[in-house]
Amino acid sequence: MGVLQPEQLKALTLVSDKAADLNRLVNDIISLQTIGTMGFDIELLSASALARDAVEALRPKGDKADIELVLNILGAEELLQIQGDARRLDQVLIHLLDNAVKFGPNGGVVSLTLEREAEMVVIQVMDEGIGLSRDQLDRVFDRFYQVDGSATRHFGGAGLGLALVKEVVEAHGGAVWAESEGVAGKGCAFTLCLPANDGDSMA
Repeated sequence: MGVLQPEQLKALTLVSDKAADLNRLVNDIISLQTIGTMGFDIELLSASALARDAVEALRPKGDKADIELVLNILGAEELLQIQGDARRLDQVLIHLLDNAVKFGPNGGVVSLTLEREAEMVVIQVMDEGIGLSRDQLDRVFDRFYQVDGSATRHFGGAGLGLALVKEVVEAHGGAVWAESEGVAGKGCAFTLCLPANDGDSMA
């Protein structure tokens, strides 16, 4: 159909980005409505492989924001196996990384770290962004809660991503929480724990 002019390319890129946002919103709503009713496709998964895929999926967005995405895998990868639904857990990691990139400063770093602690696989996403106050830490996983709730919001989103993260993680027998000093530039850490699998099947 011919070479796109710069203004045409800019407009089409904007349309594409908004369509992707809308698609994610619809998928989040569907996921929140079906968790616990349709079950999960449970299989043995490598948490490190899931993390690599999620980091690579968000790398273009990070590059656009001049944010470096760093993956840290601590310890032997065979100790980082879990039982779970690959598609749902991919959603979890994508949401956490997307949030970190969205709230991180240009030129900053977002890290995703995996390690084994006792019987759990621990995954932590850290950013260097605006951070969260104590009140926000208590509410950030509520449905439709938005960190920036002003009429002139700088950050996008419908406030469903972290609610979905919490419900998926807890449905997998895990836990998730957020930590922050509430100081801009020191960012926020989201940590989730999932039961490790050392060869036994999930019931």
